[in-house]
Amino acid sequence: MTVQKLIPWSHLVLTLSGVYEILAGNQGLIGWVLFIIGLAGLHARQAKKAGWYGYVGLAILVLGSILSLIPVLTGNNLFSNDQMLTPTVNRIVYLLLETSLVVQTGYFLYGLASLKAGIFPQAVSLLLVITVVMMIVAGNFGQGLAMTAIGILLWINKPAAEPV
Repeated sequence: MTVQKLIPWSHLVLTLSGVYEILAGNQGLIGWVLFIIGLAGLHARQAKKAGWYGYVGLAILVLGSILSLIPVLTGNNLFSNDQMLTPTVNRIVYLLLETSLVVQTGYFLYGLASLKAGIFPQAVSLLLVITVVMMIVAGNFGQGLAMTAIGILLWINKPAAEPV
């Protein structure tokens, strides 16, 4: 699938990603794949105007998503063996994986890059930033709700595609 074909579908894919996360209670592999495809389409539209800041935010967001997915795929048991890890390392791993600190940082930076780029409706960019709070307050449900809202807002207010 080419980038030009991916861009129009990113609205629907992000919406499906959010709905899946709300219903499943976690991102899961299916939700993660939908999320990454949706993000790729989202970024393709604003890559030039978001610049390096957008790429950094996107990279942190994807890395955080991968880290958040590890406990889900391993049944949250990967780091439960206290003999494997010191208490300090256990706390760090918990902070990075379970609380999605990296994902939240990625959302915040990518939202700021989106505001700077000005391609999407301002509500979409603000929702990317606010997703941090939504995740802190409501966890996966908050993230799913934000992705669903972003997808719907993009569907309703289709911004013009940037030339690739």
